[in-house]
Amino acid sequence: MKTDFSARPVYLQNESRIKAHFLICFLALLTYRLLERNLDYKYICENILETLKEMNFAEVQEQGFIPLYARR
Repeated sequence: MKTDFSARPVYLQNESRIKAHFLICFLALLTYRLLERNLDYKYICENILETLKEMNFAEVQEQGFIPLYARR
C-alpha cells in the first residue's frame, strides 16, 4: 500500500507540521479503509486508486463540478 500511495520519507522538524502530516496520512488511510469496506472488500488498493485517478471533473461556473467519466 505504501507503494500505491507513493509514500516517501518526509523530513519535518516543526511539531505542528509533524502533527498535521500525521493527521493527513491518518485521514487518507481512514478514507481508503471506509471506501474499501463500502465496496465489500471486492477491490484491492491498486484498483481503487487507479479508478479514482481516472475520474475527471469539470468546473461549471456557479454550478460546481460535474463528472466527465462514464459510470461502469
